[in-house]
Amino acid sequence: MTRNKPIYISPSGGSIVCFPGLARRIFLSCSASHCVYSSNLHAAKGFLDKLESTGKLISSKTSPTSAERNTSLKWNPDGSLSELDMTRVLSRLSKQELIQCELSCSL
Repeated sequence: MTRNKPIYISPSGGSIVCFPGLARRIFLSCSASHCVYSSNLHAAKGFLDKLESTGKLISSKTSPTSAERNTSLKWNPDGSLSELDMTRVLSRLSKQELIQCELSCSL
């Protein structure tokens, strides 16, 4: 298998490769782990710009977290929500009155 050289490399490191076909050329725009095929160079450049600007790039400094890690709640043996998960739930509530309460006790 022959490896085609990029016809364009962006300052951000993305590239466009042209593959000759029987009927037409096909362009492959790639940036990080995302790639898009297109039928002309103009569209390929547009796709590359979009890939680099939308933030769909996976940075080598951050590792992706699984959806399970973000949605699983931990429970204490007594049946109450763990302190860490309770803090996360309360911090995501948008209404301020839902995360504040007045504790009063009439004995």
